[in-house]
Amino acid sequence: MTDILISKGSDNDDITLRALLPEWCNSENGKILIEKLRNAYGKRNEKDSSCWVINKMLAHPTRWRTDRFDYSKPLRQIEPIIFEVLSEIEKVTHRPILVYYIMSIRSKE
Repeated sequence: MTDILISKGSDNDDITLRALLPEWCNSENGKILIEKLRNAYGKRNEKDSSCWVINKMLAHPTRWRTDRFDYSKPLRQIEPIIFEVLSEIEKVTHRPILVYYIMSIRSKE
């Protein structure tokens, strides 16, 4: 989901927030929040960044993966910002389904 929100697409068929909501992504608030999330997420080749951990320890079959791993640190780094982004998107799209995710995140606090 974070790749979608920061518009990290490498192929023409990748879903990106920039393609879905270009006006919001180009707004001052959109740019700030997307950059904030991009910085918190890190890069796939940046060991121990949230992106690296999710890719190596969860999403892709790698030698790094173990049968026990604590995802709380990388998730704590990106989850509050994902909440901010989804909250702002909900305001401009009026999509009630996003409320489910926002409330789910909020209830963990």
